[in-house]
Amino acid sequence: MRRTIPVRGSSFPRLRGWERGAPPLTSRGKHVGATSWLGEYVSKGATDVDVQRIVQMWETMPFPEEIKEDEGFAKLREAYVDLLGAYAEHPFTTSVPRVPEEEVQAHLRAGTPLLRAIETSVDFSHAESLLSLVATWEGFSEDVRVSLREVLEKTSPAERHELLAAAWAGEEAAVHEAAERLEVQPKALEAWLFFALYPTRVAVREAWLGNEKVSLKVWGHGSCPFCGALPHLGEFVGDRGERVLRCPSCGAAWEFPRLR
Repeated sequence: MRRTIPVRGSSFPRLRGWERGAPPLTSRGKHVGATSWLGEYVSKGATDVDVQRIVQMWETMPFPEEIKEDEGFAKLREAYVDLLGAYAEHPFTTSVPRVPEEEVQAHLRAGTPLLRAIETSVDFSHAESLLSLVATWEGFSEDVRVSLREVLEKTSPAERHELLAAAWAGEEAAVHEAAERLEVQPKALEAWLFFALYPTRVAVREAWLGNEKVSLKVWGHGSCPFCGALPHLGEFVGDRGERVLRCPSCGAAWEFPRLR
């Protein structure tokens, strides 16, 4: 049995005010944490069945009926399904850095998210290949799509690599400085880089943490054990209603007490 719930205390941003590291989209100011589900599919390659599951998840999420009936909500759902399809058409095949299991476990026991604790070189070639595709994604407004296409024309491959590296490292100031120089909305640039990097982030998370939920014995914090982002959704799973949180930034899942 699985029941999906919104996580109380999550800092859902206002329209177009996407939070650092995990930018959900909104329909008329009503927040939708759909990125939480994409991590289950992007690196393994989605099938038609996976797409149908995504649609069903949207239908069963605990949104008020007035939101589900909203035309903007429907278009947003379709946009996310299209994004999932785009990821499936461009599967992640790049090698990822390996980290010894004992090192991973040591960082988790110390309470430090792995991306903050482990310094390693990550190949951004897959993310670079997605930049032009994500720039045309219909989840963005037309004005944003135009500005992102202009960024592609203005920048060299080396400059785009630097942007991806800054976004990966969480260097918000560097991304915003680049946005000002490139004359694009900072949040639009953040989101563009976020969605281009998403399959890479999921692949590295799978390599270091695997696909199983992280045990409460190993990680007892409310933030993601891999990237440190706050969850947007939680699930009650199993006959005992075990609470599992899911990260919108990398798709990680981890156990968390129902009451604390």
